[in-house]
Amino acid sequence: MEHSGCGVFVFGKDGDVMAFPDLETAAGWMESIDVLEGEYEAAFTVDGREVTIVGERESPVSLRATDVRDLDGLRKRLARSGDHLGLNFPLSDLTAVANDLMRWQWEQRWPRWVSRLFGGKGPPQV
Repeated sequence: MEHSGCGVFVFGKDGDVMAFPDLETAAGWMESIDVLEGEYEAAFTVDGREVTIVGERESPVSLRATDVRDLDGLRKRLARSGDHLGLNFPLSDLTAVANDLMRWQWEQRWPRWVSRLFGGKGPPQV
């Protein structure tokens, strides 16, 4: 898998969006069976590159950032997902959106003491 320190947005088919600090973390969170069943609608890096999502049975998910950039499409998806989640994203700064979303995801974890024990003392950052 290609290494990318650039943040990643993963969009679910139900309108949700999750942010990750890099491709490896996003791929590690995803399951191949979900990829094969179409659970993920799209993925983008913070700089707007489309990400190819590949899942094979009994194998880890593979993510690869392409050279295709679609910043307008990414911003439209983020606006829709923000509305769906009840969040308002500052779409002019996509790094801030990724960090805000990772912080929001961190705050949704429960119980929090278990999250701190296994996930560190705070949310990841891009």
